[in-house]
Amino acid sequence: MGIVISPTAAQMADLIVKPNSGAMKGLGLLRCPKKVGRVAAALVDIQSTLNEKLPVEVKALFHGRAVEFFDVEHILCKVSRKQGVIKTDGAGVKRSSN
Repeated sequence: MGIVISPTAAQMADLIVKPNSGAMKGLGLLRCPKKVGRVAAALVDIQSTLNEKLPVEVKALFHGRAVEFFDVEHILCKVSRKQGVIKTDGAGVKRSSN
């Protein structure tokens, strides 16, 4: 059994954009265009921000390693799912269910 090497931002972006994944829906809520280059840049920005700004206690949940693109993709899927559950637009305003 081998170790899985983390994908580059461009590789992950390509995977996110093609199937219109939950992560792409999460990025859409952040107004990110569905373009591989823009998605890759957004992934890098989110990853960098999390690695720089997360408190030490939260970083401990990553078992002493940096936040990777797999983590960012997972977080974006959760954002998308949460928005769908509470039925809000990107600004947090409740939409009509009609």
